[in-house]
Amino acid sequence: MKNILLICFTGLILTSCLFGDNPYVQKPLIKNYWLYWLDSRKNKEIVYCTSDKVYGCLMDRIIPHTVFAVAYDSRFIIAKQHPFIADSIEKSLYSSLERNSEDHYPIKNLKDTIYLSESDSIYQDKGVWYHTENRYKFIPDSLSPYKKITLYHIIDTKHGNGAKPYTLHTLNNETSFIEKCKEVGVKNNLQFSIVDKNLE
Repeated sequence: MKNILLICFTGLILTSCLFGDNPYVQKPLIKNYWLYWLDSRKNKEIVYCTSDKVYGCLMDRIIPHTVFAVAYDSRFIIAKQHPFIADSIEKSLYSSLERNSEDHYPIKNLKDTIYLSESDSIYQDKGVWYHTENRYKFIPDSLSPYKKITLYHIIDTKHGNGAKPYTLHTLNNETSFIEKCKEVGVKNNLQFSIVDKNLE
């Protein structure tokens, strides 16, 4: 009987460790700058937080998910990110005030319907497309992250911008990124040392 109780107790401890509330990971970069994610590696982002424990602190999300490559020195953090375009598609599908008499939302771009669940249906009324569901059921893996787009970022931690202690430069392609690195003084030997191959 004691052995059975011991096995059950051990099982409960292991379960709480593996499946506990809000598992998170934080990796320090430069002081107060962190590579951080909550629940899933897809949620990797770079944040500014003055606390030693990022989870639960008042943080400034500098680069949102999904960050998949990072390098840093004493001044600069550079990063590559695939955007999580589900957020912008959700806004497009659900933020309109122009709902019809059935309380259905208009579809501004038919490509956004990739975000809708299989149980949703779309229809056209007086030349406008609508969808019947008011909330999404799932986020397709193809949108989180959206690997067809790569954004390049440079965080200058020694040059503040207004109330923020840093300046962020975001570029849409590698050529512009390389040119901006030279312009702001990022060293040529700063190479991406933290790379998540599964998210690349």
